Amino acid sequence: MVEKIGLDRNFGHIPPRDDNTQRLLKLLVALAPAGGITYLIAVVFLSEEPILRSAGVIAALCAAVGAYVLLRLKRSGTAAQVLVWGFWLSLQLQVFVSNGLSSRSLMALPIVIMLAGWLLTARNAIVLGAATVLFGLALALGELAGLLPLYVEPSPPLLVWLAFSTYVALAATLAYYIFRGFRLRHEALRRSEEKFSVAFHEGPLAMSITRLSDGRCLDINDAFAGLLGWRREELVGRSALEFGKWLAPEDRQAWVRELRQAGRVGSRETHFRARSGVLHDVQMSSVLIELDGEPCALVLASDVTESRRAGEKFAKVFHASPEAISISRLRDGLYLDVNEAFVEQFGWHREELIGRTATDIGLWSDTAARQRWVARLRKCGRIRNAEFRLNTKSGEQRTVLISAELIRIEGEACVIGMVRDVTEQVQTKAEIQRLNDELETRVHERTAELQAANRQLESFAYSISHDLRAPLRGIDGFSHLLAEEYGERLDETGRDYLDRVRRAAQRMGALIDDILELSRISLQEMRRVEVDLSQLAAELVEEHVRAEPGHRVDFSLAQGCVAVGDPQLLRVMLQNLLENAWKYSAKADSPRIEFGCERVDGEPIYFVRDNGVGFDMQYANRLFMPFQRLHRPEEFPGTGVGLATVARVVHRHGGRVWAESAPGKGAVFRFTLCRQGTKRQ
Repeated sequence: MVEKIGLDRNFGHIPPRDDNTQRLLKLLVALAPAGGITYLIAVVFLSEEPILRSAGVIAALCAAVGAYVLLRLKRSGTAAQVLVWGFWLSLQLQVFVSNGLSSRSLMALPIVIMLAGWLLTARNAIVLGAATVLFGLALALGELAGLLPLYVEPSPPLLVWLAFSTYVALAATLAYYIFRGFRLRHEALRRSEEKFSVAFHEGPLAMSITRLSDGRCLDINDAFAGLLGWRREELVGRSALEFGKWLAPEDRQAWVRELRQAGRVGSRETHFRARSGVLHDVQMSSVLIELDGEPCALVLASDVTESRRAGEKFAKVFHASPEAISISRLRDGLYLDVNEAFVEQFGWHREELIGRTATDIGLWSDTAARQRWVARLRKCGRIRNAEFRLNTKSGEQRTVLISAELIRIEGEACVIGMVRDVTEQVQTKAEIQRLNDELETRVHERTAELQAANRQLESFAYSISHDLRAPLRGIDGFSHLLAEEYGERLDETGRDYLDRVRRAAQRMGALIDDILELSRISLQEMRRVEVDLSQLAAELVEEHVRAEPGHRVDFSLAQGCVAVGDPQLLRVMLQNLLENAWKYSAKADSPRIEFGCERVDGEPIYFVRDNGVGFDMQYANRLFMPFQRLHRPEEFPGTGVGLATVARVVHRHGGRVWAESAPGKGAVFRFTLCRQGTKRQ
């Protein structure tokens, strides 16, 4: 392949492009002035010829200087033109003024013609050759007619040698660069062929070279062979119709006609049948090339079977999705496609949307909001659940959540967006918020009422503590004084009445104390911490033993029973349970009280068990009600507030309390407390 020097933008020539030609041009521009000046000096000192006989040499010097200036201006194409044509014209001038056809300068003309063919174009070389022949013919005719002056004096031998040496050096230099250029281009061609071979055989893209006349495969890479399910060796040399590349011969004939006419066929979709019989959807591109004088096709094929199936699946999902989905252009919102859910949700028919923009149909209530949304989408590439107000065809405004992502379709930035109508959810949320606000207002009102009730309860407790205790103390005090000072005057019945009055007053005092304790438990602010119930039970048992050393009871206290709650309230609760067990097991032969913890479904259940008198389970619902007792005061003393206090403490902790028993078989009281971290109202 020979590179050509064409026209540049000013003189119509393309500069020499390869380094070898550039070097030759620069060398000639540098050597020409040196050779010309040397020749002129030799003429002055070695010959008596007039200087006009060297006019061509002077002209060549001028051409070399002009070419040098153009090279400095990066105009190598024009420099080559000036140098070649300048040398040729200078030689014609030198031949004309120095012996005509007998001039030694004629020896340089073939060299200049070869130089034109190398530095310029073949056309320039032909033109120069023809012009040289015609100029020589003109000189011959002029000399025959005696119209031209002839200088027959021989030149000095040294001057002839110098001219001859210059021409030989020029010819040798030109030959060196010509053959060097051929070698470099051959190497470049070889490397290019190697690169093509590597790209062809090792590339992932399926490629083949086939002859158009008979469809025979001249070469094929492994990717193409793998696409068809064959080995490369099995396909090379065979026709494409033989191994089923084309399903129908007429398809190949149409492809060949199109390729011959256009020179290339791009992105043609067809079907290849593999060796296994499976059909592959293939996208094929072809370029017409020539090998050994025969038209051939370089074919590039890509298996798009999976992508086509994926596209079909996407289309099915797109149109069958219950969510409204659209595909539009990013720059103007032009709709490319919408699904049935989108049509149903907004009311426009599909034909009314495709090819129109969202602005055209008035979809957006706020166009500035769309511009901000588009800017954000350009920046982030995707947006999830952005809330907007959109219009339907009927003019109704709907609140929607838009999720969108940027995609590219045929190089165009597009948006696939999913629109979810949340109008009802927003309205429901607003209604819930209204109800919450109303509930909060009611809670504030109820809280105020509760605080007022608590203040009244505190006032009532204060009244009980002070206003009721004073008369009781008076009754108890006067009855005691009456028994001491007037007891002897009373008969047995009177003393019995007096004892009953005193016991009733004392019982009333105990009842007031229990009521105050129950009220305090209900009003006391809770402070939740971790409490060791086992240690707390041990302390309470020790207090009972010290208070009644004659009451022998066998205690069994489990270790490690830990709960979270208010220490004071839990102490009151556990104290009432243990006192209850202590009291009702007093008549047992071998009293026994047990405290422990069980786990049911991961929940700790605490218990206090005794072997006392027990009770009938049909009355169990009365156990935890205030002032409700299952035994007479004569049998077991008490006010009926202890277990009510236990229930109040457990409920304040968010737990449950219950009892299991049978008459004469003791009782077990179980309770739970709210787990740590669990909130209870």
